[in-house]
Amino acid sequence: MGLNIDQAIRKLLEIPVKTHVAVNVGMNKAAILVRDTATKKFGEYQPAVGEFPAWELLKPETVERKTEAGSQGDDPLVGHYPKGTKGNAVWSAPLQTTVEMQVDGWMAHVGTKDQLGEYHEYGTENIPPRPFLRPALFEKTEEIKVLVTEAVFEALRNL
Repeated sequence: MGLNIDQAIRKLLEIPVKTHVAVNVGMNKAAILVRDTATKKFGEYQPAVGEFPAWELLKPETVERKTEAGSQGDDPLVGHYPKGTKGNAVWSAPLQTTVEMQVDGWMAHVGTKDQLGEYHEYGTENIPPRPFLRPALFEKTEEIKVLVTEAVFEALRNL
């Protein structure tokens, strides 16, 4: 049994809505994938990925300060010691817990509002770069394409 013209037009008009919803679903899955991949990098030295450098070893004095502050010490991006604080204290909000995601239609944002994230992602005069967000995206690009494509095809298959 075929579609009449009215039914065909209704189906065609559903395509943009279903596609938008499907892309949003795919982008949510992609954002979760990138966020989780980025946060798993914390605590272990990372190799070079694409154009992103391998993480340099922490300076011995940094490891010592972190250990005195109660962290494991030689755990990059974990248990960091904030300069300028009185006494030894581990940073109140571990950087790993500040990585967030937000999906807005065709755009997904994964990042942190913690300034320390930027310092580590790009490096500073005193901190070598230890990128975690951009390598996570780089590593998962092909999976992201598959997630979004599959979500769109599934939505269109169900028209």
